[in-house]
Amino acid sequence: MNRWLLFLCIILVLFFAAPYLLIPSRIEVGKVVPVKCSIAAVARVLADSGRWNCWWPGGVERGPGANGAERSASAGGPELSPEGNPVYAYGNVRYAVLRRLRRSAAVEIDADGLRASSMLVAIPHHGFDSCFLQWSFERHTSWNPIRRLKDYLVARQVHMEMGVILDSLRYYLETDSLLYGFPITASRVYDTLVAETGRKVVAYPATADIYSVVQHLESFVKDYGGRVIGHPIMNVTHDSGWYLLRVAVPVDRQGTDRNGVVFHIMPKMALYLQADIHGGEWSVRHGLQQVENYISDHQKTRMAIPFLSLITDRRIEPDTARWVTQIDYPFF
Repeated sequence: MNRWLLFLCIILVLFFAAPYLLIPSRIEVGKVVPVKCSIAAVARVLADSGRWNCWWPGGVERGPGANGAERSASAGGPELSPEGNPVYAYGNVRYAVLRRLRRSAAVEIDADGLRASSMLVAIPHHGFDSCFLQWSFERHTSWNPIRRLKDYLVARQVHMEMGVILDSLRYYLETDSLLYGFPITASRVYDTLVAETGRKVVAYPATADIYSVVQHLESFVKDYGGRVIGHPIMNVTHDSGWYLLRVAVPVDRQGTDRNGVVFHIMPKMALYLQADIHGGEWSVRHGLQQVENYISDHQKTRMAIPFLSLITDRRIEPDTARWVTQIDYPFF
């Protein structure tokens, strides 16, 4: 009888001592994933509150989910905490973004009573086109053995979910059409003869300003017996309080330079980054900025000023949502 009582006491002691022997007083949870993306691009995404809902699991518009299925875009923005911080959820865990720093973000995790302050950090790697994402937190465990065991199990679950969230962010960062908002491709432009002219205006050129120049060029080409063979292209630069509008049209034959119209051949076999932008002037300007980000992220060199091909004739299509404008950015 005494032996059984002793054996039972040993079992009870081990049962209550196990959480203290097997679970440390401080739980350290961390996840690191490599990313094929420049650290500058990662920093932009982490710092942009509008981007988080795009890459958060369940929030991106395209891309495989945990089981390879397509994810649908979340409606609206994230929930806000009483302090005004955006709160995202995955599973039964809530993640409040407390602040965004350079190349990092402080995230408070609330998982079934386990609350911890974590840091999501982008770490430079050898080479300009790759880095690491590190997400980690520490948590002191309770002296209550049951609570201590629960904290450990919850921390393990959070660790797995952090991996899913980081994988979603990595997919977003490594997919150019998501990172920049549209596909960007490199192509070559062969010998293209254009007739070009320019005009200075006091405000950013409106549609009427642009197409008055286009009409002038079309009439000029028609007068010397030539033919316009492509979409008009344009560029706008701001200098000394004026906007310089340059417009050109591709032509099938060369005429004589006169009345401010000059002919030239676009650089032979030049490399261009190209992107199709859908929308009005704001969308085009945003698209130009994103292409410039692409050039910087991939350490390309700008060869010349970019130009815009007006694929949609804006004279006959008043709905800016239907406009298609092709960005052509020379680089090497």
